[in-house]
Amino acid sequence: MYLADSVGYLGFAAIMVAKTFLPAEGEFLPFFRTATMWTVVFSLLALAFSALYFRKVLSDSPMDTADDQLRQTADSILVHDD
Repeated sequence: MYLADSVGYLGFAAIMVAKTFLPAEGEFLPFFRTATMWTVVFSLLALAFSALYFRKVLSDSPMDTADDQLRQTADSILVHDD
């Protein structure tokens, strides 16, 4: 719980620092909404890339071949059971 709180406070502090140093005029709410939208876009892209990465890594794992060999052995035993 404390970790989530600290990340939230750190993110808000980063937005406040960015608002101070970036040349953005106007209210705080539109800036905050824009920053939130960019965070969502970045998070979804990172999630998509990680899903593709783990799909590739898990499909290339040696466990798949071991599972296939075990399945083939079980099938051959069940088929040849007299």
